[in-house]
Amino acid sequence: MINLKDSIIKHKKIIIKILLLLVCSIILGIVTECFLYEKIINIWNSNIDYDYWKIYNQELSISKTRILILFLVYAFIGLHFIIDVKKMYLKICDNRYKIAIVLLIGLTLLELNGSSMARYDIFISPEENLEQRNILGVSRGLRTDEYSTQSTYILSQETNDYNFISKRLRGADTDMFTLVNAPVKDALMLGRPFQIGFLFLNVDMAFSLYWYARIILMFLVTFEIMMILSNKNRLLSLVGTILISFSSAVQWWYCMDTLIWGEAILVLLNLFLTTKKRSTKILCGIGEIISVLSYIFILYPAWQISFAYILLVLSIYIIYKNIKENNIKLDVVDVSIICIALIVIYVLLGLWLIKSNTAIEATRNTDYPGERISTGGGEKSLLGYFYNMYMPYEKFSIEEDVKVSKRTAFTIENYENQCENAGLLSFYPLPMIMALIYLIKTKKKDIFLILSLIVSGFLSIYCIIGLPEILAKISLLSMSMGNRAAIPLSTLNIFMFIYLISKIEEQEKFKFFENKIYPLIISIVMTFICIFLDGNNYLKIWEFLLSIAIFAVLFYLIWHIEDKKRRNIFLGISIAITLIGGITVNPILKGVDVIKNGNFSNMLKRYQESYPDSLWLTNELPGISNYMVANGINVLSSTNVYPNKEMYESLFENSVYEEEIKKVWNRYHHLETSIYDGPTKIELLHEDSILLKLNYKDLNKIGVNFIVTRINLQIERPYINVQILEVVDNFIVYKVLDQEEEKNTVAALKEYKKEFPNANWFIDTMFEKDLEYTKKANLKTIVTEELDMSKEVSREMLQVDEIENEDNVSEEVLPVINKIEDKYKENFTLMLYDGKTTIEEKEEDNKKITIIKVNYKELENLGIDYIITKRNLKIECPYINLEEEKIISDKYIIYKVIND
Repeated sequence: MINLKDSIIKHKKIIIKILLLLVCSIILGIVTECFLYEKIINIWNSNIDYDYWKIYNQELSISKTRILILFLVYAFIGLHFIIDVKKMYLKICDNRYKIAIVLLIGLTLLELNGSSMARYDIFISPEENLEQRNILGVSRGLRTDEYSTQSTYILSQETNDYNFISKRLRGADTDMFTLVNAPVKDALMLGRPFQIGFLFLNVDMAFSLYWYARIILMFLVTFEIMMILSNKNRLLSLVGTILISFSSAVQWWYCMDTLIWGEAILVLLNLFLTTKKRSTKILCGIGEIISVLSYIFILYPAWQISFAYILLVLSIYIIYKNIKENNIKLDVVDVSIICIALIVIYVLLGLWLIKSNTAIEATRNTDYPGERISTGGGEKSLLGYFYNMYMPYEKFSIEEDVKVSKRTAFTIENYENQCENAGLLSFYPLPMIMALIYLIKTKKKDIFLILSLIVSGFLSIYCIIGLPEILAKISLLSMSMGNRAAIPLSTLNIFMFIYLISKIEEQEKFKFFENKIYPLIISIVMTFICIFLDGNNYLKIWEFLLSIAIFAVLFYLIWHIEDKKRRNIFLGISIAITLIGGITVNPILKGVDVIKNGNFSNMLKRYQESYPDSLWLTNELPGISNYMVANGINVLSSTNVYPNKEMYESLFENSVYEEEIKKVWNRYHHLETSIYDGPTKIELLHEDSILLKLNYKDLNKIGVNFIVTRINLQIERPYINVQILEVVDNFIVYKVLDQEEEKNTVAALKEYKKEFPNANWFIDTMFEKDLEYTKKANLKTIVTEELDMSKEVSREMLQVDEIENEDNVSEEVLPVINKIEDKYKENFTLMLYDGKTTIEEKEEDNKKITIIKVNYKELENLGIDYIITKRNLKIECPYINLEEEKIISDKYIIYKVIND
């Protein structure tokens, strides 16, 4: 009775503590949200953002979702002080699948994701406060492969009804399954389970499911692999899982589907070999079909091949282990399951090859990446763990202050971004050295360590030194790269490390070194290697010194890993460093409204509904094309996931430089376009980026219907035959018109001249050829045949009664008068607006453009009856009292001036 009473009292105390914890967590969440979060995020933003994007201080609105997340975080932290930590984590481990399902459902219902698409606010509405859409964290401008390519591809399928072929990308028929990796209504989606939600959920929830299902599955399958390697040591398995799943490399690249599905294949293989339940074996067979197809459908050989080496080591070990423990006992049913799974895989792969043959062949025959051959060498990100923990919180780009060493310990010689330099806390190459020492001292023929050392050594040579081309081709690593193979190599080192620690725990009195001086020497040497061979020198002085102190201690503790106390300290520090460098990389964003709901996107949707088959082009507007694709627009200048062969061949069919030009466009490339009046040509900006300088006469040739730009084409590119339709968020939408409009234009103007012979005309924003039309129609305008402005008109526009006596004319007005009275024989035009009458001169394509900006109130003083323009004055100059008369040649608008 006494024990029962004590137990009840004890449980009551725990319940009270938990209730108090929940209350405190709510209060802390609210306090953090109301008083601290805005300051933290503004400091963080100003510290990490790149020089070409300015983040301003801003007032953030209160977020209930953020309060909920902060409450859960504080509550989880508080549980460590109430409940026995060891028991709590054992419970979490035992119920990990239930927790994972609940967590995924919760995140999906809340419509949360980790995309950096809030960066689009910078492009779409740069005058607005930025980053207000993120629930937590900051968007990463560097993650363009995520938010400006992959995410936009996926979201574009909503308006394409998830069909296999779409005209959104490239403005041409594009395979949306292969290379694009977007959801489709097809049986092949069995190999894209993360995206199946798009076929039955709303787009916000589906995107959330797609985002977080990957990291949750990675955590689960990595934990299972670690359990196999550590002989079911939960603590070591959890540590190893965190070191991989929340590593800088995984989070910056997010989320390495190659590793996820590779590990899933191995976990299911092990379960199939060990379980005796037929139902479980059948589920394993289904799981293997999904995993194998998913691994193949990634279609990124750079990681598929390099990770395959690691998966080969693990699969051999798993099979060997199960043979050794007599777990492999296959019967007829087991063999049938394997055969059926293989048949299904082969059938679906055959279907895929048939459906995607065009896309696969087009990519295989490209100059990049199809013809790319890598021999490796020169890779230093294997030591990236020395500075990875600072990456989410610091600038890592070249700026003027960096060049003069105002903020860094050393000068940065070459720009390299976080993704390319992100690594794992693998302590490379110490696990390899430790494995070698362990094998020598124990004299054991450990198949896992032996195979791991062979593969690690081979990959190390490839990454650091490089291989002869013939060997690179034989090993298939020619289709990878040194910086890609470095991540699988680091992952294998973590597997080796966890395996070694578990083996050492089982050994009695095992020590790597009896003499204490050797660990100290190796630790110092490793620290200096990290300092001088990382080659990037990203760190500030204090960061540099802190890293030296931390890693000197960690390297020393590694050699005393057999000591439980020191081992726990080492594991704790390793977890902390990994989480600091990885968990804050990606923000938490609610929904996809950044792309799908805004003035610009809503305007695009209207055009998509009205002109579903129209072809669009962006002009000097990098980064916007794929945004338009996501909103259902067919964009010629969007990313070419494989080259638009027909378009380029039509543009350059008579080129004497055909082969050179082909090498430029024949690749996966992000396409920037600039329309001008020179010959059409292309430039290779980067390995995957092209600039197409397009002659305006080719617009009709390639079937462009609409142009989006921030440039006033009617002033800066007057030779392009376009009509302005709309201006939204500083984006101007133009309709592309037939280039042969002269006959209809002159005829229409002559009709006006015949009906209103004495009418005075104002020519607004019309150049050269346009003026010729008005001359041929013999319209009465305020511009003489010599393109000269009379003194009388000058005086009227500037509201100056007497200009004979220059002493009476202000210094502001006099230069304008003098300029107006000059003869302009270059490009010349008048332009109505609501400011003071003035003159602007511009250079465009090596031509001088002179613009006299006339205050609209002078229309009555000048006696203007009609205005002819290429501008939509109802939109651009709503303050002018006009009545639209007629649109001629689908380009020129005639307005009648209504005098008050």
